[in-house]
Amino acid sequence: FRIPFFRIFYSTTYTVLYIVTLLFLAIAPASLIWTAITNHAYQYTFMIGGVYVLTALTAIFIYSSRLYTNRTVLAAVGKPYIPIEDGEVGSSVRRMIVKQLERSAIVSWESRPRDLVGEIVEAEVEGILPPETMSVGHNDYTVGRVITVDPARPPWGRVRHPGWSSPSHADENKYPNVQFADVVEELPNLVEARAVSLAPSDPLTTPKDGQVVADPAVVELLSRPQTMGMRDYLTQLSYLGLVNPPEVGTSFLQQYEHSRFCGRPTSEDEFASLMSSFSELLAGMTALNPAIVNQIR
Repeated sequence: FRIPFFRIFYSTTYTVLYIVTLLFLAIAPASLIWTAITNHAYQYTFMIGGVYVLTALTAIFIYSSRLYTNRTVLAAVGKPYIPIEDGEVGSSVRRMIVKQLERSAIVSWESRPRDLVGEIVEAEVEGILPPETMSVGHNDYTVGRVITVDPARPPWGRVRHPGWSSPSHADENKYPNVQFADVVEELPNLVEARAVSLAPSDPLTTPKDGQVVADPAVVELLSRPQTMGMRDYLTQLSYLGLVNPPEVGTSFLQQYEHSRFCGRPTSEDEFASLMSSFSELLAGMTALNPAIVNQIR
C-alpha cells in the first residue's frame, strides 16, 4: 500500500488557496455592504449584491459553456469502437445494452457443449435443486434459462474425441475421463500380474502368518522380461495353456498392437472393443495345468 503524498499535498494546497482567494474577494463587497447597512443606505446593498450575483452567474455561464463545448467537441471525434459504455450513452440505453449483453452471455454458455448431467449432480450436491425434485432422474431435468436443453438429448450430440473418453456423468459413458494411451500402456503389466497370480505355492516352504509363498520357478517362468514384447509374452503364455481360447489371444493382440503402435489416438469404440477382448483374455486365464507345473519344477 502506497500513500500518495504528492496528490494529497497538491489537492490540499489548491483547496486552501482557493478558500483564501474567496475570502480576500469577499472582503470588498462585505465591507461595502456593511457600510451601506450602517448608514441606512439599503439601496446600495441591493445594488452591490445584484452586481456580484450577476458577475457570479456570468462566470458560471462562461465556465459551463466551455465545459459543454469541450465535451461536445470530444464526443464528435470519431472512435474506433461503438460507444456503448457507461457515460457514452444514456442511462436507459445503457441498461438495455447491459441486459442484452447478459442475455448474449447466457446464450453463449447454454449453447456450449458441456457435461449437463455433471451440472445436475453438482447442483444436487450443493443443494441448489428443490427438495421435491430429489426423486427425479438425472435425464428428466432440463437445463438452461434462455435455451432449454435436454441432458438426455443435447443438440450437440455426444462429444467424443480420439485418445480419451468424455468426462460426462451420463449413464452411457462407461469410461469417464480416461486417457486411453495410459491404459493401453499398462495392459502388459496387468496381463503379467494376472499370470503371476496363478502360480502355485512353493511345496518346500511353510506358510507364515497365513501367507503362502509362490513357487519361484513358476513365477520366474510366468514373469515377462523387460525386453519381451506383448506378442512373445502371449505366445509364452499360450504354450503354458493360459490363453483360452487361442482366438481370444489373437484378437486381443491385434487390437493391442493397433492401439499401441498405429500412430494415432485410439477411438472410444476401439478402446471399448480392446477392453472387451482384454476381459475375455483374463477370464480365460484360470489355472496352470498341474502337469506343466511338474515339468517346470
